[in-house]
Amino acid sequence: MRKNNKNPNPSTTRRRQHLLVLLALMAWVTTAMSQNTLTVADFTAAAGKEASVPIYLTNSDEVVAMQFDITLPYVKGASDVSLVAARSNGHTVSLRKLSNLSYTVVVMSLQNHPLRGNAGLVLRFPITVSSDAQADDELPITLSNIVLTDRQGHNIATETTSTATFTVLRTPTPDFIIEGLSILNGPTIVPEGKLQLSFTVTNQGTGESTDGWTEKIYLEDITGNRVYVDSRNYANTLAEGISLPRTYEVDLPRVMKTEGEVKVVVELVPNKNSGELIVDQGNNTAVSTNSVELEKRLFLSESRILLEEGKSKTVTLTRSGDWTMAETFTVAETGSNGTLLNLPATVTIAAKQSAVNFNVRSIDNNEVNEQFRTGITVSGDDYPDVSMIVDVEDNDNWPLTLSADKQVYDE
Repeated sequence: MRKNNKNPNPSTTRRRQHLLVLLALMAWVTTAMSQNTLTVADFTAAAGKEASVPIYLTNSDEVVAMQFDITLPYVKGASDVSLVAARSNGHTVSLRKLSNLSYTVVVMSLQNHPLRGNAGLVLRFPITVSSDAQADDELPITLSNIVLTDRQGHNIATETTSTATFTVLRTPTPDFIIEGLSILNGPTIVPEGKLQLSFTVTNQGTGESTDGWTEKIYLEDITGNRVYVDSRNYANTLAEGISLPRTYEVDLPRVMKTEGEVKVVVELVPNKNSGELIVDQGNNTAVSTNSVELEKRLFLSESRILLEEGKSKTVTLTRSGDWTMAETFTVAETGSNGTLLNLPATVTIAAKQSAVNFNVRSIDNNEVNEQFRTGITVSGDDYPDVSMIVDVEDNDNWPLTLSADKQVYDE
C-alpha cells in the first residue's frame, strides 16, 4: 500500500503563499483607495467677534453619521452649530459639553440617510473671539475621536484626529447677516404660484465688501427637508454698518417634493471677491419668522389633446407633493357617458418618483360621428382633481350613393 505523504508539495506551498500575498495586497489597495476624513481648516477672525470654525468632510463612501470631540481656542458662540445645507440630508446636530472649551458633536439622520456630496464644508462651529485677543495670535483647534459611520453602523473613518490653527485677524473685513426674513403672501401658496418675501442684509463686519452675493431661496417643511426654489443676485458692494432692504417675488416650481406647513429659508452666498471670510459665513442663512401652507397639486402634461379615432397618445401625470410614498390615482372619462376612450382605471406614481405615463386611446366605433369632445379627470390621495379635454376626430366617412335622373337614363 502506498503511504500518504504528510509533507506538502513545495510548489503547492508557494502558490498558497503567493495567493495570500495577493489577497493582502488587494485589501491594502482597497483600503488605500477609500478615503473618509473629517478635517478642520486654518482660519482667521477679528477680536471681539463671533466666528465659525470650518469643518470639512471628504468621503469616498456614504457617511450616515459623524461623532467627534472638538477643542476650541475660545468659548462657544451664541449661534447654533449648523450643517451646510448642501451636505445635510435631514440630519440633526447635538452637543455634549465636556469642558469650557471642549464638546462632543454628534451628527445623525433618523432615516439613516447619507450626507450629500463627497467633499467640502459640512459643518460650522461658532466661537466668540475674546475682545482682548491680539492681532496675529495663533491658537490650535483640534478634532479627536473622529467616528464616521455607514448605513451598517461601521466606522469608516480613515483618520481619527485633525488639527488646525486659528489666527486673530488684523485686516478689516465684511460680515453679512440676514435679519427679519418674512413671507408676505399667504396663508397658502401653490406649485407654479408666487412666493413673496422680505428681509434685510446688514454688513456687521469691520470693513466694506468689495463685491456682492447670491441669495438662494428654499422652502423648508416641518421635518427639516429643504427644497430649492430660486435665487437672486446682488452685484454691488455694501459698506460697514449699512443695512440693505430686500423685497421680491419668485415663481415656485411645479414639482416641490413636499407639502403642508413650510417656512422660507434664504442662504446668502458671497461672491468670491466680496471679502467675507468663510468663518464669518455661519450667520448667512436665515429662516422666516412665519410659515404658510404649501398646497399639493396634480398636473397633466397637456390641457387638451386631439386624437384620431382608434389612435392613442401618451399622457404624463405629475404630482407636486411628498415623494416618500407611492400614490395611486383614479383615471376616469368625463363626458359622452364614458364610452369614447380606453383608459386605465388607475395609475400609480412610485415612491421617490414625481410622475407616471399612461396611454389614452380613442375607441373606433365604425360610425360617422365627425368630431366629438370628451375629457379625462384624475383624482385621489387628497389631491385636487385635474382634468384635460380630449377631442376625437372621426376616421369614418358617409357612404357614397350614385343616382341618375330618369329622363337622362331613358335617353
